Amino acid sequence: MLTLQPIKLNTQINQTNRNYQFSVPKKDFVTFGCKYSIGKCPKALLGVDIAGLNKDSKNVVAINGTGYLAEVIKYFDPESEKIFAIKRVFSPDKAKHQTANPVEQAKIEAQIYEKVKKIKRIPEFYYYNGNSGKNENSILSNYLIISWVDGKSVSKGGALYDFSLITNHNIKQLFSIMSQMDKAGIVHNDLWAGNLLFTPKNVNVIDFNRSYEFNPLKDISDNNLHGFKKRFLYCYFSDLYKRQGEETYLKKYKDCLKIEIDYYKNKQLFYLTKLNKKGLSHYRKLENGLKQELKNPELMKQDAIKIVFNSDLDCFQTYARYFEFEENEAGFHCQKALRVLNNHPEIVGSEKANLLKSNFIVTSNLNNVLKLHGESKIEKINKILCLLNNEAVYTKAEREKPYYELFKRFCEFNIKYRDLLKQGRDTGDLRQEYSDLYKIKRLNTYFANLQD
Repeated sequence: MLTLQPIKLNTQINQTNRNYQFSVPKKDFVTFGCKYSIGKCPKALLGVDIAGLNKDSKNVVAINGTGYLAEVIKYFDPESEKIFAIKRVFSPDKAKHQTANPVEQAKIEAQIYEKVKKIKRIPEFYYYNGNSGKNENSILSNYLIISWVDGKSVSKGGALYDFSLITNHNIKQLFSIMSQMDKAGIVHNDLWAGNLLFTPKNVNVIDFNRSYEFNPLKDISDNNLHGFKKRFLYCYFSDLYKRQGEETYLKKYKDCLKIEIDYYKNKQLFYLTKLNKKGLSHYRKLENGLKQELKNPELMKQDAIKIVFNSDLDCFQTYARYFEFEENEAGFHCQKALRVLNNHPEIVGSEKANLLKSNFIVTSNLNNVLKLHGESKIEKINKILCLLNNEAVYTKAEREKPYYELFKRFCEFNIKYRDLLKQGRDTGDLRQEYSDLYKIKRLNTYFANLQD
């Protein structure tokens, strides 16, 4: 019998994975008391009360508060006719990323901007002001001032990309920017659609608050390409495959392979000038591998199809990890992956196919729990608990894993909560007992509406 494999729900951030690891700021600030700074404040903003700026303030064009760690104020100086971006740090209680300290991350971002300031298509850095005081405005006195860059994100939430702006020219620009950041020893670490601003002729890279430094002469396999592929390029490929068909996608995939080969050539040139044989050999091998793929259309097609399927499976599992099952989240990517599977079962392989199908069953069951109301919910939850405890479905090893326990605890919480309500007793103690569940955004909304 096929053993269903549930999604690996891990609510603990893996600190050994650099994709989620935050750097530590270095002590190279000019300090005075509880204040510290880097750079030089533009004349137009000298004396401006940054902490007090709001949408109605003089010269404020707009305020975008959708960031994870800070809000961005668009500020126009009529005298110089320059537009500045003031990145004002959120207070810790408003930060949307639970594992980061907004003030510390702002310090890091300022230092990173100093190191990449010679690279084109990155905002010009002017000034960072920090304040570690205890008064209520000290948090809002932590801010960066950079140049405003034009452009738009080509996707909302990693879906429905604007194909007209993702030209070969703009992709080449991105690969060139990544190559230069590699040489500077900086990994951006968050190259997704929200941090890439496109125009018909250019593309700019913004938002360096997750970046980290590395030594390109020692850490030769570290680069910006890995994260860019996973967070942006492969998601774009998936959308292209779905909306414009396989033929168009394969042509664009081939174009991108050629651009990637040029990137590897630039990497080799860097290591050649540094007399670093290890780095030179590493990237020459990657270049030769892509050249062989270009010579073999069938191999190229197989790799291209696998990339689309794995990208959607990965996105599906990421959303499902936080119980975000809506049609534009886990469900959206699941349907795309199923389409690839139906078109090319021989390329996807039985192991990945079984993983997708079994995960879909489990998440569908949990989604049904979230949608149910009334006494029938208990009956449904009990059925799902029976499924989770069924040794014919889940092996002992699987039942001992943290993600299995998270599923089970969610169902157990529901039963206890409904039982307390039925008895007319206080449900407040459950928040402390199941505090790990309350940290998940999707369940937070669910818990807030439990009494409806």
